[in-house]
Amino acid sequence: MTPMNKYRHNTYRRYKIFIQIAKRYWYDIVKYSEKSWKHTFDIIEGITLKHNEPSYVGAYLYYGLSQLNRDLLIKSLFGKELDMNGFQLKFGGIFVHQNPIVEVEPSNPSVKGLSRRTCEIGDLLIIFTFVDKNNVPLINRAFLSQAKIDDTPVRGAQRILYEKDVRFRFKRPLEENIQKNSCAVTRHNRYPRRFPSRWPKSRGLKYLRLYPLEKETRLELLDRDKFCPCLEYCYCRRPWCCNEYPFGCSIFGLMTGQDGWKFSLNPNPPLYICGWNHIMHDLITDTAHRVSTLGGLKKGKDRFNRGQYLSYLVSQFNRFENINEHFIGMNPLDPEPPGKTESPEGPNGINTMLIMVKDTKTESEHTQE
Repeated sequence: MTPMNKYRHNTYRRYKIFIQIAKRYWYDIVKYSEKSWKHTFDIIEGITLKHNEPSYVGAYLYYGLSQLNRDLLIKSLFGKELDMNGFQLKFGGIFVHQNPIVEVEPSNPSVKGLSRRTCEIGDLLIIFTFVDKNNVPLINRAFLSQAKIDDTPVRGAQRILYEKDVRFRFKRPLEENIQKNSCAVTRHNRYPRRFPSRWPKSRGLKYLRLYPLEKETRLELLDRDKFCPCLEYCYCRRPWCCNEYPFGCSIFGLMTGQDGWKFSLNPNPPLYICGWNHIMHDLITDTAHRVSTLGGLKKGKDRFNRGQYLSYLVSQFNRFENINEHFIGMNPLDPEPPGKTESPEGPNGINTMLIMVKDTKTESEHTQE
């Protein structure tokens, strides 16, 4: 066995150990994830400001994740068993108040007739990353969600973006900076990006339904993926086959490799998964630059190499034992967010929830998968 294959084997062996532990505590993961949203709704219930989707998402990243860290890592035995096996877990939130705007390809038949071809790519990006002791990402999964209060219908470009096989591009003043540092992108194609078209889309794209009065949330599958109901006990085993399911089931699914889409930030990822890699690279890159303007660690140089931006974000929460250091960003309930801060690769970033698992027994000299 070559050193590289031996390293990969050890990485997945350790990850499988983590999965086995997580499956023993699946009920705690779901229960406390749901409780964290209820805690968020309780906190902001008495605030008289006008509440919209971004304010609820921001409040969750600040208040909800604080509660989730305390419950799952202190109250539950899950945190103690992870520690005994050489793992550390932490939930971190990054709130940027504004999300990247994309434009869908106007020549697509589904787009014709739309009065507006631009929309946000999502309200919340949730990333699971399994890192070594030096914060080098080894295994990554993620999904994008579009938040909607109550049963507000999804219309226009937002629905087309998530449910149709349509190309899109990020609206940036310096798009060529992204293209120079991205994978499999032709400069002559103004709409090079596309979400993976393989079934099921709902592993990577979801509608996040917020019900403030009931103080609960649900992840609703895309219309094209609603094909069968499933019993309650199946929620966390096969969440993508249900019409809707608790938020905590996707958290559990990301941890155990059952939900979200896998992505790689290698300098030369395989072409067949390059589309999702490219999108994730854009979003993580923008967010890292935005974090550096919101009190995050300074980079020390203008540009990281491809694949280092996620490690940079994880490093913001490097002290895993300090669960109080879990949030970076603006006041989530600020009705007047400050103006945009431009950066070389994009102005905004995206609201992000990080599920970070550190393997304290693994040290990598290689790039991630």
